[in-house]
Amino acid sequence: MNLPTGNVELGTRIRSLRQDQGKKLAAVARQAAVSLQYLSEVERGLKSPSLQVLSRIAGALGVTAVELLSGVAPYDGPGAGRSVARDQP
Repeated sequence: MNLPTGNVELGTRIRSLRQDQGKKLAAVARQAAVSLQYLSEVERGLKSPSLQVLSRIAGALGVTAVELLSGVAPYDGPGAGRSVARDQP
C-alpha cells in the first residue's frame, strides 16, 4: 500500500514528539479529543487529520500546528498538483 509521504512524515513526527515527552498514546488522544484508534492511525500515516484536529494534537504535545508541519513533505496523494480553476474578475 502506498501512503502519501506527508502523512507518514507527519505521523512519525507526532509519534516522536509524544514518545520524547514520555506521553502515552491514550493521554494525548484524550487531551486532543480524538479516539485512541484515530490518533494511532494518524501516527502510522493512515489518516490525514484536519487542520482543527492537527491543532488539538499539537496543543496536547505543547507545540503549534506550524511546528508539527515544519519539514513535512507537501501532499502527494490523489489530485496532487492539479490546479483549481478560479473565476477571473
